[in-house]
Amino acid sequence: MLDTVTKLPAAPPRFNLSFDKSAYIAPQYPVSVRKTKGGFRSTGIGWEDLQHMSVRNSRCDNRPKQAAMPEWARHDKLIGELAVSFLENRIRLQPIAGATLKERRDRAMKELAALRPHYNVTLTNCCQRYVELKNTNPRDKRLRKLEIQIENLDTQLLILDKSIGIIVSIIYMYWRANMDSVGVALALGIKPPHVRTILCRLQSLWEKLQDPNYVPRYVMSYRQRAENDARRKLRQEELALQRQARQQAYIVAPGKVYGRLTVLGLHVDVVPVDVISTVEPRSLVAYGPYGRKRELWIENKYLEPTGFRKAIMRCDPAFESWDCKCECGKQITVNTTKLRQSEVTSCNFCK
Repeated sequence: MLDTVTKLPAAPPRFNLSFDKSAYIAPQYPVSVRKTKGGFRSTGIGWEDLQHMSVRNSRCDNRPKQAAMPEWARHDKLIGELAVSFLENRIRLQPIAGATLKERRDRAMKELAALRPHYNVTLTNCCQRYVELKNTNPRDKRLRKLEIQIENLDTQLLILDKSIGIIVSIIYMYWRANMDSVGVALALGIKPPHVRTILCRLQSLWEKLQDPNYVPRYVMSYRQRAENDARRKLRQEELALQRQARQQAYIVAPGKVYGRLTVLGLHVDVVPVDVISTVEPRSLVAYGPYGRKRELWIENKYLEPTGFRKAIMRCDPAFESWDCKCECGKQITVNTTKLRQSEVTSCNFCK
């Protein structure tokens, strides 16, 4: 049995056909030269030009995110409501009953714009403080804290006029365009931690809004504010008293009592000292009975012919000792550190 063959009609003519040579050309590097029949073919870009160029790629992460897309990120209406509620919650602004979403947004943006003078003054003070510390002590640990605070204030001023747009852009790029926090930060000109912080706070606010017992930040009666202020003031006074008590316990002075010991005064030794140098007596480096240590000379008594000098010496504050009297009448010498830490509270006979 022979197979049947069906003859199809001819295809209609197409007059706009063209051959795209670029579809078959191998990709070129920014700096490349190729030899052709007529000579050489180059991109016209040199290494010096490439060093002054910047390539910006969109950080699109195709991997699945650790958390699934929340429900509020799937609907435009929920995104708008959550973004406006986020701004109102941040500045403790009570929503107006019956106001539209646009009216609430304009009101929140107006309140945010009123905060700009405050941010400007704070940023100026931080910069002045940073310059003073940098000139006086470049290794001060407070410089790093001031740098972080200045960066945060600068970011706040940057997004102050377009807060609602940045919040919506973060939601769209992170959840819908599947970009990571680094790519979103590069696109918006902010820091990646700021992106992650806003996303976390949006999710936290959404969960609170779903709770029927949630109390917004602006809801606080006068009595509650007064109670909070009184409680905060009382706590500050308690901390001040504790700090003062710690400072008093740290200071060792004559008359203070540590257990059975009463401090009489600072201990002073009269010991022979090997003369190391012939400069002023108060700047001599001396070898005491406990090895080499820095000591301050108080008064020279006499110089023996053997080369030894007897003097009244006072040790460095780290090695100071105190004359203490026990309840039994015995007098002993105790190191400052042992008195502060209550390691010695009596003489050997009263233990």
